[in-house]
Amino acid sequence: MTTKKSILFRAVRILVITAVAFAVIVVVQLHRQKAAREVVPSAHVVELAEDANLDDLLTGTPLVLVSYGGEACGHCRALKPNLHRLADALPGTMRVVLVDTDTHRALARESGVEAIPDTRLYVGGKSTDRRLGYQDDNALKEWLRPHIAAAAFIHTDDHHGHGHEHH
Repeated sequence: MTTKKSILFRAVRILVITAVAFAVIVVVQLHRQKAAREVVPSAHVVELAEDANLDDLLTGTPLVLVSYGGEACGHCRALKPNLHRLADALPGTMRVVLVDTDTHRALARESGVEAIPDTRLYVGGKSTDRRLGYQDDNALKEWLRPHIAAAAFIHTDDHHGHGHEHH
């Protein structure tokens, strides 16, 4: 009988240890997911103020990413931390501008925004590409990779005096 009790005790002990380990893993995963959703403000992200003009923000860096969205939009809220991380990864190359479509209804209408999030890439002040819907970090990087490489090349040439003819 003692061996049956001993085996049963060991089995229960293993189950308890496994359950605790599983609970720890779940808590860690939930914490990581929450941290990924939290917005760590970036100095390279500008939220368009009510009285601001978007055109004024489309120059000054080689690339400008404008994301039209709103606080009531779950996909927009999920996209926001990704945009902040992207802007921090590319200081001096890219600025990110967040446009709240509730605050800037006329601008959104004039810009042809029909669904949010609507993220647009501006090069030299002109819209060159756009993505609709949520984009994770990898999707954003893949989308922007050729533009970032071109901007870095142009930016480097400008600083070294190459790429322009002087007469």
